[in-house]
Amino acid sequence: MKISSSLLWLLSLAVLAGIGGAQLIPDEFISYPKGKISGLTGLTMIKGENNQLKPFYRFQLQPELNLDRIGVGFDVVFLYNPDEGIRGEDGEKWDDLGDYLRMVRYLRYGHRRERIYFVYGALDNVFIGHGLIMGGYSNYDRRGLRLDLNSRVAGVETMLNNVSEPSIFGGRGYVRPLVGMDLPLIDRLTIGGTYITDVDPDPNEEDEEPFTVYGFDVSLPLLRSKLAEVTLYDEAAFINGHGRGNATGLGFDLPAGARLKVEYRMFGEDFTPTPFNYLYERIKTTDGVESMLQEEGKRGFYSLFAWGLPRKVFTWASFEDYAGDIPKVQAEIIETGLIEKVSIRGRYTKLGIEDFKDIFDLDEKSAFTLKIGFELFPPLELVLVHEYRFRQREDGKGYETIHKTSFELGISMSY
Repeated sequence: MKISSSLLWLLSLAVLAGIGGAQLIPDEFISYPKGKISGLTGLTMIKGENNQLKPFYRFQLQPELNLDRIGVGFDVVFLYNPDEGIRGEDGEKWDDLGDYLRMVRYLRYGHRRERIYFVYGALDNVFIGHGLIMGGYSNYDRRGLRLDLNSRVAGVETMLNNVSEPSIFGGRGYVRPLVGMDLPLIDRLTIGGTYITDVDPDPNEEDEEPFTVYGFDVSLPLLRSKLAEVTLYDEAAFINGHGRGNATGLGFDLPAGARLKVEYRMFGEDFTPTPFNYLYERIKTTDGVESMLQEEGKRGFYSLFAWGLPRKVFTWASFEDYAGDIPKVQAEIIETGLIEKVSIRGRYTKLGIEDFKDIFDLDEKSAFTLKIGFELFPPLELVLVHEYRFRQREDGKGYETIHKTSFELGISMSY
C-alpha cells in the first residue's frame, strides 16, 4: 500500500516527534553541567558474526567538568566476557590508538556562534552551511575536530572526522560584504563557500580518487523582529566529476522555540543531496559512494521542523520527497528535564520509505539509538540502551553493523 507524501510527513511527525537536522542544536537547549560524574554497570548483549547474542558485563565511568567556555568529558567503557576477556564498548579488542582516544568524549572551548568555538571528540549531527553538502553527519564514536571562527564581517566553520586516521575534512567560509552600511536587513547579506572531501571513499581500495563536494551559498534576512525571523537562502553544490544540485529555501525562527525551514530542490543526474549524512560512513563501505548518486535529475521538497523548551526538551524531524523517488525521514529527541526523574535521548534515520510499515523496520537503510534513564533514588539510576548503528571494523576496512541492547545500573552526581 502506497501512502501519500503529505500523510507520511504528518505521520512521521506524530509518531517520531518525541524521539533531528536543524543547522545546529541551539546552545540554550544544551546543558553543560559544571561538574558531573556517572558510573554504570550492567549487562550488554551484542550480536556476533554468527548472529547470536553474546552477553558481556559492562563497566562505564563518565566524569565531566565545565567551567563556562572550557569543558572536558571522559567516557571509559569496559566489557567483560569469560571467553572473550576485556573488550571495548562495542566488543572490539584494545589494540588500536582510536580505542584509547575514545576515552576522551570531548574537549571544548567556547560555545556555538561565539567568536571561537573548538571541539575535540565525538561529532554528532554536524551541519556545514545550509546542509546541502553535509548535514546530520556523525563520526560514530571516533574522535574528530571542529573549529569555528565568527565575526560580524566574516567567519569559517571546519571539521575533521578522525584524528587518528583522518579521511573526511573541510569546511565553509563566509563574508558579509555590506556590514557597516546603513541598510537594514540588507547589511546582513551573507555569501559563503563550502568544500568537503573524503580522501578514502573506498576502504577496500588503495590510491582511489577522493570524493569531493564543493558549493556556494547566499542568504538574506527578510524579517527580523522580537516575534520571528525569516531568512531567504540559496545553496548550490557540485560533486567533483559528477553532477550538481541547488536548493532554495526559507528559514523561520518562530515563537515558543520553534524553527522551520522549507526548501525546493533541483538536482541534475549523477547527484545526491547531502551526501555527507548520518549514513555516509556505512554506505561508502557496503555499497560505495557512487551508489548514492541518482541516474536521473530530480525535483522536490525538503522540510524540517524543530522545537524545544530550554533545559527541558529538544526535538526535530525532517522529511525529503522527490518526484519519482522514495521518501526519507530523520528525527531526534533530547529530553533532560521535562519528565521528572526520567531522561530520554533517541535518534532515527530511515531511507527508502515506500509504505507505512517501512517507518518501523530496522534494516541496512536505518540507524536507530534510544537511551532511557530512570532515577530510582538519588544518586542511583537505571538505564536502558538500544542501538542499531555502525562502527569502524577492527581491521580498518569499512564499517560493520552494531546491534545491541544494554541494561545498566549506576550512580549520577552533579556538583
